[in-house]
Amino acid sequence: MKRSTHKFSRPVREDGGSASTEPPMAARAKSGVSHLYKATKKSCELFLHLFFIALSVWFLFLFLNTYMTITAKLQTPAELGPVLDPDDLSPELKQALEQWLAGRIKEYDMIRLLDQRCSSDCGRPVADKMPDFALESLGAHVVRQRSSKTHSCPSNCLTLFGLPLWQCSVSPRVVIQGHPVLLSGRCWPFPGAQGTLFISLSHPVRITHVTLDHLPRYNSPTGRMDSAPKDFEIYGTVSENEDGTLLGKFIYNQDGEPTQTFELPKPSDVLHRFVELRVLTNWGHPEYTCVYRFRVHGTMTST
Repeated sequence: MKRSTHKFSRPVREDGGSASTEPPMAARAKSGVSHLYKATKKSCELFLHLFFIALSVWFLFLFLNTYMTITAKLQTPAELGPVLDPDDLSPELKQALEQWLAGRIKEYDMIRLLDQRCSSDCGRPVADKMPDFALESLGAHVVRQRSSKTHSCPSNCLTLFGLPLWQCSVSPRVVIQGHPVLLSGRCWPFPGAQGTLFISLSHPVRITHVTLDHLPRYNSPTGRMDSAPKDFEIYGTVSENEDGTLLGKFIYNQDGEPTQTFELPKPSDVLHRFVELRVLTNWGHPEYTCVYRFRVHGTMTST
């Protein structure tokens, strides 16, 4: 009987390589080991990440705790020395301490009083600190018969098909109504550079000061004050039909403060019931002059 000399050949794959002759159980075991290694590696990486996170949180907590402890120690007042017992002090030292404490209290009261006065009075014009006897709400009024006419502006005229129907004129009462804020255009204009405003005061007054207000230059639409009064005179009368007594001549400074108070050179002891403001010139406006507010100050007694 003849033995076959044919040797078993390894299976050949289609790509030319030899197919693995490894048993299926060994391949499965090798694959399981590979999966176990990968799972173990991921678990170790996750454990390391969690460990570093916990370590970082612990260091952060330690840092915050140390910082808060140091801050609390710094904010704690230093220990004071031994407190002196008042009974152990000599009478001279007690008196000196009491005088020093009384002086500090007096200084504190003076500083507080000055602060209160400054907060209420600083920056206010002198006219706001004196009574105004030309104020309409106090009882004063304008005597139209002895005052100049109001300047008529074409823009204030109501027309129909070019025909004037009604003239919207500004009353001179606006001068004595005491508006706290001066607004552009809220004034009494009279034609030309010369005009008169005759006021019946609220009470018979010994006049000492007068105040004239005008719109400040920085609030003027044109940046000029040519419509402001310049030279003016003040007359006082006892009755409405008198010519009046000259009390003073003044000049309103266009470069000064909006509210300017003028003191009479020689205040009379006469109690005047009426005051006349005579504007002689203005600062250059050829058509009209504007008066925003006029005030009269003084006392209600002759002494």
